[in-house]
Amino acid sequence: MITHLMVDMDGVFVDYERHFNEHSDIELSVYNNNDVLENELDELKKMFVIEKEFFLHAPLMEDGMELYDKLMFLQKKHNLYLSLLTAVGKHQEIAVEQKMAWAKKHLPDIDFNYVIRSHHKANFARPYTLLIDDREKSLSPFIKKGGKGILHTSTKNKIKKLTELYLK
Repeated sequence: MITHLMVDMDGVFVDYERHFNEHSDIELSVYNNNDVLENELDELKKMFVIEKEFFLHAPLMEDGMELYDKLMFLQKKHNLYLSLLTAVGKHQEIAVEQKMAWAKKHLPDIDFNYVIRSHHKANFARPYTLLIDDREKSLSPFIKKGGKGILHTSTKNKIKKLTELYLK
């Protein structure tokens, strides 16, 4: 039985890809699919995070508030521990500060947890913990360590699957 529900921020609540693409000459998908550009991406992210307060000003996903409302309902109905679980990357001190401020503004009733790299989310995996994340590379290690996972594609599909599979 699920008692802990952990939800990623970027790509689930935060429209990270759109925000990145609005501030970059190269789309995020190009960076993510090209190892040669990885160092350049790290430098670009550093500039975004530090100079533009990138995470602080990121937009909410189109269905982000719908997801928030439904998760708050499920939390109360099933007495769940609900928290965010986000990766902050190499520029962690600044990113943590910005992401915490963003979460406090947009998702004030959800606890905040973070890790440095997405695969570290597996450290929170327990048989009673479910992670909702938009990236398979975060979910796979989490599930391998004994947690449950749902790949986020849309709020409607995720809430239905969550309820059907884990909250009967």
